[in-house]
Amino acid sequence: MLALIRRYRELILVAALLLIPLGVYLAHAKDPGERSRVDRVVLAITSPLERLLSWSITGVVRGWYGYVALRGSHARALDLNAQVIALRIENERLRQQQLENDRLRRLLGLAEATPERRWTSARVIGVAMGPAGFQTVTLDRGSGDGVERRMAVVVADGVVGRVRAVTAHTAEVLLVLEPLEETA
Repeated sequence: MLALIRRYRELILVAALLLIPLGVYLAHAKDPGERSRVDRVVLAITSPLERLLSWSITGVVRGWYGYVALRGSHARALDLNAQVIALRIENERLRQQQLENDRLRRLLGLAEATPERRWTSARVIGVAMGPAGFQTVTLDRGSGDGVERRMAVVVADGVVGRVRAVTAHTAEVLLVLEPLEETA
């Protein structure tokens, strides 16, 4: 008999490995009230093994999703950070354009409100402290553009100064500064 078992041990092992899951399946398929004593013994023997296998498989799956699946996440995070920085720069550029558009609209409204006057637009190209500590700015328009000495310099919010000196292509403007209110 022992020689027969040794001779067919692989076949017996395969048969056992196929019959055990079949027996467990049949025992689980029955309603709890219909289970026989054999079914209950099979379930009592196999339930710790099922728990161990379930715990092992769950651990492997969690390990996969917790570590292995995150292998490219660092590169993706760096890419997303670069995109966020680019979007912030674009947002700031658009905000500056919006502020410039608002200023130009106010200036356009000022020019339309007083059509009888002659207006010239200019950009500030320099800032300095003038004589006696007064602040001056240099504009990119001069006598060639119709700017004359003692002309008022106006923005949409009001008068900011007057032209102090003029060259062919620049004008130096002495700014009107509001005096600081002293608190006692």
